[in-house]
Amino acid sequence: MNSKEETTKNSKYNNPNYEPLDKFEGDTLKYLQTNFLIKSKDFYKGKPLSILLNDLEIEVKAYSGAAGWDLNYSKSLSLNCYTRKQKKLKIKEKKNPLVLIVDWEVPLPQEKVVELLRKNDVRWTEEEKKYYGQHIIKDIEMVIPNY
Repeated sequence: MNSKEETTKNSKYNNPNYEPLDKFEGDTLKYLQTNFLIKSKDFYKGKPLSILLNDLEIEVKAYSGAAGWDLNYSKSLSLNCYTRKQKKLKIKEKKNPLVLIVDWEVPLPQEKVVELLRKNDVRWTEEEKKYYGQHIIKDIEMVIPNY
């Protein structure tokens, strides 16, 4: 596959419901809700996280994994649009911290998740993009603060 085909296959141009960030006039919450929850959630289900990441026009600053009933596996990934410090400030100000939660089709080994979290101090780097990007999305949710 040449790079033009790859770009088209993995970009917003392949998602008929995608609306660009600039259309939302700075309302990043509405952008995230519209493109990854309301209109296009089903578009991303069953696809690798890399597809969502290629469409996401907001930089992921930090992340965390979540264990389910089995502590050996991480069932989801929280993608944070703010650094830890910025996120704490948003919560203190009673504003939405802009966290997308991706549930995995197949839970990931907790050992690898913890290794990456520690290695890069919860920062979202190319290493995280590469590792998590290959895994399949089961569902997408968003943190909804209860203030």
